[in-house]
Amino acid sequence: MPLVREIEKIDQYNDHMMAAGYDVRGENGMPGRRYFVRYKGDNSGNHTYHIHIYQSDNPLVKDYLLFRDYIRIDEISRKQYNDLKIKLSKQFYTQPLMYTNAKHELVSEIIDKARKYFSVGVKKT
Repeated sequence: MPLVREIEKIDQYNDHMMAAGYDVRGENGMPGRRYFVRYKGDNSGNHTYHIHIYQSDNPLVKDYLLFRDYIRIDEISRKQYNDLKIKLSKQFYTQPLMYTNAKHELVSEIIDKARKYFSVGVKKT
């Protein structure tokens, strides 16, 4: 997840990303993001790489990094997330928005755990 100072400047690299084999998706439903997808090359439709680029002051970035850091250290949450992703990828194979929406509840729960674990946004008494 690269972070940049000015997200709009990323658009000038769209041709380069396409030449490198990426599908340019723009914001793709998430304001302030630039999203690029690279597919397997075997016509299966399977993705091999996803690049999400955000402006560094985007308020979502903090939660995404907390999520990433937490699933790296919490084996149970990592397994829950992985298992759900596998299940949903089969269920919503051709519906990426449905896939993303179906992960929302678990992702929110994991972010809440991460906030508590890293004491971010938690009032100390």
